[in-house]
Amino acid sequence: MSGWIVAACVLACLGLGLAGLLLRVRRQLGASREEFSLLSQQAPMGILRADAEGNCVYANENWCEISGLSLEQTIGHRWSQAVHPDDLARVMTAWSESVAARRPYVEQMRIRPPDGTIRHVLAGARPIHDDRGQISGFIGTVLDITGLEVANRELARRERLLRTLIDAQESEKLLMCHEFHDGLVQYAVGSKMLLEALREGDLSESTRTVVDSVIKCLAKGIEDGRRVIRGIRPAALDDLGLQAALEDLADELRESGIAVDATVDPEIDRIPLTLQTTVYRIVQESLNNARKHASSDRVRLTVARHPDRVAVSAEDFGCGFDPATASEGFGLLGIRERARLAGGECMVDSAPGQGTRVRIWLPLPAEQAAGRNA
Repeated sequence: MSGWIVAACVLACLGLGLAGLLLRVRRQLGASREEFSLLSQQAPMGILRADAEGNCVYANENWCEISGLSLEQTIGHRWSQAVHPDDLARVMTAWSESVAARRPYVEQMRIRPPDGTIRHVLAGARPIHDDRGQISGFIGTVLDITGLEVANRELARRERLLRTLIDAQESEKLLMCHEFHDGLVQYAVGSKMLLEALREGDLSESTRTVVDSVIKCLAKGIEDGRRVIRGIRPAALDDLGLQAALEDLADELRESGIAVDATVDPEIDRIPLTLQTTVYRIVQESLNNARKHASSDRVRLTVARHPDRVAVSAEDFGCGFDPATASEGFGLLGIRERARLAGGECMVDSAPGQGTRVRIWLPLPAEQAAGRNA
């Protein structure tokens, strides 16, 4: 009889222990649920929970605010009524595929609340697992990126406008150069030739002196006019191509007493004309920077056409600078901006006393890259 009493006491103790353990687990579970609820309500984004079949079973207040739907209008697949009709098929297909494959989901979409406004959101979800390692559902977030999307579109609009202005500027420069070259400069050249012919005639010494002075002034004006034309828009770029125009830039730098080691890929003449202008302006500014600021007696220039890009490298061996502390002048800023507008990138390597190397790559259009690969 005493054995049964002992056994009963042991069972009672075990029962009390299990009850206490169960109570602690329930309290921990309740605390976890409360923490999740607080976290989801405080998070600055929509939070949703779906079961293993992809049906929504929970949504926080931020989701309701973004979508304009109540919790009841969100449960199941009813959340999809907030998706813009033009995005709905894509969004639902991607969500169904992610649920079936048990893989994370990421999608950008437009939300159209009942008030008719349009919101751009970035939605993502990841599978969650139970204690046996089985997928028990999905936790998702919806981040409102409308402000970022609007800013990106405005930036893209301004970049298109800037490209248009640059193209128009280059066209105006071309027209101006033709007007100068075929008009004013040609008139000056003709006048100089007439005076040279007049000088060979029977002139008094005083008149010959005046004619010689006028011829010298015209010669200087013609030289200055041609120099200005080359600075505005090089004739070589239009008449002979990019390779010749770049070699002309190198010759100009040599005339200033700086040795130039220039390697220009002949294939560079086959890139689009607008890209040729960009490459020319970048090289022109790079060489001007080397002449004005580097205090270098040597410059190395390399321009190469690769299968999918154009690469430009301009390196001097002068004073250099510290990129971390020095402010960039208009020259480098102009190079960076031209490269960025062309979809490329500009990298500057420099250090005090170690010269400066400017490297630029510019992507080729797809059809150009395909043609080169062929």
